Amino acid sequence: MTKQMNKPIEIQLGSGFIPLRIGGIDFKFSTSDAQQTKYYEKYAELMDKQKELEKFQKDSKKLQDKIDANKDTDYSKEQDKFIESLSKTVTEVSDLVTETVDCALGDGAFEKLHEKAGGDSDAVLEAFLVAMEAIKNYKQKTKLNKYIADKKK
Repeated sequence: MTKQMNKPIEIQLGSGFIPLRIGGIDFKFSTSDAQQTKYYEKYAELMDKQKELEKFQKDSKKLQDKIDANKDTDYSKEQDKFIESLSKTVTEVSDLVTETVDCALGDGAFEKLHEKAGGDSDAVLEAFLVAMEAIKNYKQKTKLNKYIADKKK
């Protein structure tokens, strides 16, 4: 009787990141639990601030309508307060975009993309959101393919 060698069962681990290219620049989207948690917290915070900006757009229209309807009334203090609040929120959104992009793609990622986009923060945000949607779809597809493969066994 021949003695069989006990070979270990080999199982591969994922790489811990998903490679990503935005604007010709390569990044690694971390799939670690800690980094994912941090990213989704930043992303949720950013989306809340985006909603605030949308509210400012509506409020701006209301204020302008009020000014147009009452041309004799001085609304300069109300306008100044509105502009100050809007400016603060825009700065907060800008900071959050930078933090969120850097959190997801690595320190300095926002600056690289910002430079590549010719200083256009909106272009960076738009490209980043498209990339994050692609990551989400990739993760869902990977899970689905694994589920199908497991069912075939």
